[in-house]
Parts: sequence; C-alpha cells; structure tokens
Amino acid sequence: MIAAVYIAVFYSVTREETRGDFLGGIFYVSNWYQIVVGQGYASSEAFVPLRHLWSLAVEEQFYLIWPLVMTVVLRRARNRLPAVGLKLFGVAIAITAITAVLFVNGPVATACNAEFHRGCWSVGDRYININDSLYLGTFSRAGGLMLGAGFATLWRPMAILRGPLRHKAARVDLVAAIGLVVNVETAQGLARLRALAPGLPLAPVASDDLADRLGLRHYPALITATGIEQ
Repeated sequence: MIAAVYIAVFYSVTREETRGDFLGGIFYVSNWYQIVVGQGYASSEAFVPLRHLWSLAVEEQFYLIWPLVMTVVLRRARNRLPAVGLKLFGVAIAITAITAVLFVNGPVATACNAEFHRGCWSVGDRYININDSLYLGTFSRAGGLMLGAGFATLWRPMAILRGPLRHKAARVDLVAAIGLVVNVETAQGLARLRALAPGLPLAPVASDDLADRLGLRHYPALITATGIEQ
C-alpha cells in the first residue's frame, strides 16, 4: 500500500508500468507475471519495485494448493504416511533433476527476442527466459517444498505419543521417565500433550538452553542414564 501511494504521488509516470506488478502481488502470481513479461530477477534495468514478491507468491501458492493435496492423501493413505514421505522425497529429487537438465549454461539472452534467443522458450509470439523461469517458477521451487513435506510426514513426534508408548505408563513410571517439552507455547497446549501421555510427567523447558547444555543438534532426543540418543 505504501509503495502504491508513493509511486502514485512521486512517480506517476511509472503507474502504467507497475500496474501488472501490483495485480500480481495482490493475487499471489508475481513470479509468473515476471516470467511472462521478462522481468526476471536479473533484469536490473527494469523498474520493478515489487520484484521481491515472487518468493511470497510461490509460498502462497503452496499454502493454497497443498492443503487440498494433503486432504486427498489423508483420505487415501492415512496409515501409509511414511511411504508417502518417501515418495515425496522422490518427487523432490525428480524436480531437482529436471531443473538441472533444463538449466541453460553459458551466455544466454538477457532480453529474449527473435535475433538472439539462446536460453529462451518460444511461446507463440513471445520469448521466455528459461533460467528466469527456473529461478522464479513454482515447479522448480516445489523441490524444496516437497522435501519439507516429506520430512513432515516421516518425522512426527506426536505419533510416538499416539502409539504403543501411550499405553505403557506403568513401565515408563517404573524407570522414572520424564518428558521435556520444547515446542509448546501455551498452558492449554501443554495440557493437550499431557492428555496424550497419561502417567508420563511432561515439563516445559527452553529448547535453546537445553540444546546448549546437552549439545543437542535436533529434537526429539532420548536422554537415558547411559547417554543421549538423537
């Protein structure tokens, strides 16, 4: 909003140039708009005050589409999430490989046209820079997102509390076990965790302080009388 007012008041001559940038930002398609009009991240000569919104566009597109995808996945493969996670890893690797194959090395056209269009795709009467498309495109950026989604389906600490350990409170109590909770923000959140593990004392601790004192690299961690397992 501030940028729009500033341009309207002090740079009125650029209002027509930036109209598409503002529309792309509003509808979270800035990355695709920049690809189509040739305003890649390396186009330093172009006046693009909202160029940085391309990454927010990719993020918001993921937030809009991925919940729908996971709704279908949970309906069909709720009991096979580890296998789903491995498949997502495979998708991430495939996207990375395709991106590497499509990348154009060496001198490429910074402003694609009919005379010099090395490193460009011809789409109708328009030339689109391949490397800019790979840098800004949702598909190529989805590799990292799929990797994170894969880890999210494989590493689920809460699933441990829903599993067999939930019904072994007496055994856990016998060895004087205690759970240190490092990822809870409210008393209500801690109460919900305690309800999932009746009989297991859970105490909130500062995660950074605990990690510094014990030399932890990640959570969850199992602390026993003989050592620390991560």
